[in-house]
Amino acid sequence: MSHRRPASGPTGGAAGGARRWSGAAAGAAAGLLVAVLLAVAVTAVAPVGAESGGLTAQDGEPPELSGGERLNDTAVELVISDDSGVDLASIDRSEFLVSAGDIDAVSARESGTDAHVVVRLAAPIDEDELTVAVRDGSEISDVQGNRIDTEGFVGVTIDGMDAVPPALRRLEVPEYGSDAIEYRLVFDEPVDSFEVAIGGPRKLRLDREDFERVRGSQYVLTYEPPVDGVYTFEVLGATDGAGNTDTFAAAQSTEVQSTSVRAVASIDLSASSGLNFTFDASQSEQRARAYLWEFGDGETATGERVSHTFAPGNYTVRLEVIDEFGNVGRDRLTLNLTEGRTDVSTGGDDGGPVSVVHSGSPRPTDAQVTVEGSDPEESLMVRAPSVGDPLVATEVFSLEELMVSPADGRPFGVGLSVLPGGDERLAGAGDAVGGEPVAGFHARPTVDDGALSAVRVRFSVARDRLDAAGVDPENVTLARNANGTWTAAPTSVRSVSRNRASFRATVPGFSRFAVVATTDTDEGGGEENGSNTDGNGDGDQPMNDQFAVRNVSLSETSIEPGGVVEVQAEVLNNGAEPGDYVAALSVDGTVVQTREVLRIPPDGESLPVTFTRQFNESGAVQLSINGTAAPELTVGDDGGGGGPFSFLSILPLGFLPLGLLKTVLLYVVAPLLLAGGVLKGVASYLGY
Repeated sequence: MSHRRPASGPTGGAAGGARRWSGAAAGAAAGLLVAVLLAVAVTAVAPVGAESGGLTAQDGEPPELSGGERLNDTAVELVISDDSGVDLASIDRSEFLVSAGDIDAVSARESGTDAHVVVRLAAPIDEDELTVAVRDGSEISDVQGNRIDTEGFVGVTIDGMDAVPPALRRLEVPEYGSDAIEYRLVFDEPVDSFEVAIGGPRKLRLDREDFERVRGSQYVLTYEPPVDGVYTFEVLGATDGAGNTDTFAAAQSTEVQSTSVRAVASIDLSASSGLNFTFDASQSEQRARAYLWEFGDGETATGERVSHTFAPGNYTVRLEVIDEFGNVGRDRLTLNLTEGRTDVSTGGDDGGPVSVVHSGSPRPTDAQVTVEGSDPEESLMVRAPSVGDPLVATEVFSLEELMVSPADGRPFGVGLSVLPGGDERLAGAGDAVGGEPVAGFHARPTVDDGALSAVRVRFSVARDRLDAAGVDPENVTLARNANGTWTAAPTSVRSVSRNRASFRATVPGFSRFAVVATTDTDEGGGEENGSNTDGNGDGDQPMNDQFAVRNVSLSETSIEPGGVVEVQAEVLNNGAEPGDYVAALSVDGTVVQTREVLRIPPDGESLPVTFTRQFNESGAVQLSINGTAAPELTVGDDGGGGGPFSFLSILPLGFLPLGLLKTVLLYVVAPLLLAGGVLKGVASYLGY
């Protein structure tokens, strides 16, 4: 096989050479262009470098913090200026300090040769002014390495940063009160405005102008309740000077009672000797909490039981007692300690001549009664110093009171002691009257029967004792032993309750007495027995028509759940003598509270009685006092417990203000549920 090469004549050689020259020329031109461009670049760059090097060497000015402004509640923006440019890498969180709060993050961006730095706080602050400073020895620098000068203070102060609403630190409300109540509010800062509500028997709205600013952020209100009852003080909201507002759920209650407390000053003669006397205030009302004695010779003492030694002379010993509400009661004793005499007479606020001294236990078995300066034309009521307590008592028997009618004005005393049913001193009473003695008592007077025109005895016997003997209350008779002979006294049933039966008997004088459960209903001394069947179950009401309850009214006929209503009435005395009456408040036929009305004037006169009651459950309520009905009370707007929040009345929430719960449900929970439903519907529509 042979190969042939193409011919290379002149024409072909010239063309190849031309192509080679053209390629070389193009390469040379490209090299020249690159050289020119490099020269131009060097020429352009060299002056900049020279100028920059010249400024660094000649000027050296560091960057400066030139200003700042508020962006939002938790962010401010600072400006760091420099002519050559700020090195952003030198700016971080550790380079700054703040006067309030904590820094959460720091970020920076270029703005020409300046840097705009955003400092973000971890949370809003409770200060109007925020100072942001560059820390001493900061590393912030410009692009040439010049660090910011921190030899002096470097920082800016920015206004309008307070974004925290005021907080309620304390709500000071007394647990008890009487004539005036001091409410105190303490916020964490002074506030421009706040609103409070007082609920109870009288409702009231108050604001900042009603309070006195004591100092700093403390505000005080002295409130005088118009009537007794339970008052609730609720702080609704407050606004500070920066316009930040918050609402609160802080509420406390005060029980108001303005009735004076009964004080009883007595002398324990068994613990007294010569001119040294032991004084006792234990017979004062049980709600008494503080006792102050003034002995009339410039000396004083405190305590329920105190002793004091006198010099011969005349003295008035005064006792002042104070209850938890701040109410005051007073009593006094007059002592004649001259010329070897030791005469004591009483003279309390009531002006009564009767004093009773016993051990003060719930069931005293002995008592001593002293009567001074009696009026033959006026009956004297003898009862224990504390209302509702017996003179003497056991679990079976209780001597409640004595009504004594003196025949003359001579002073006298009576010693009382309880006798059990099986005591041998009661032997013969059952045979004489026809029954079995269940209890008895001994009254030892210092005068004979001629000094007394009549004595009325009120006593009670435990129902379980009568039931065990199979005896109805109508078959109970009081028997008296006079000169060794037992005789039945006129006895009547005053009232019968679940636990006790109360009786009244009339006797000519004091001696030994037996309570006999008779088997013959004709025995009883000529007065027909009977029981109180008024249906109120108060267990202590007279059986005659001497008293009547009238004009029963309500302070309000419609209240919200948790509200308080006053029930007022008059107790009328149609009898010829002053008397006492136990008023009983019933709610829907059930007695819930009793109150004794004392010394009601005779001949058609009356005294008022007031009950205060709180109701938490919605619905219609029927109140009455001893069977006399008041207008119907409606608790709740719908009167029947209906509506969207009726379920609250059946829950065990009596300790909470249901009105507040309804408000929270209506204005907080309900809108949240509605908003949730709307968002869910939108999400469903969009396919999420």
